[in-house]
Amino acid sequence: MVTKSGSNEFHGSAFEFLRNSAMDSKNFFLNRTGGRKASFQQHQYGASVGGPVIKDKTFFFG
Repeated sequence: MVTKSGSNEFHGSAFEFLRNSAMDSKNFFLNRTGGRKASFQQHQYGASVGGPVIKDKTFFFG
């Protein structure tokens, strides 16, 4: 959780969350039968931006 007061400057951030199967282990049943683990790849992107609508009075964040 992040709490911020409004400011008269624009600010923001961006991120990417990556998960793949490189560090995953095989489950018990795949180990017993000698099977291969399934390939998995997931990317999640996001961003936030905030700034003034009316100077010193109204602000937005999204």
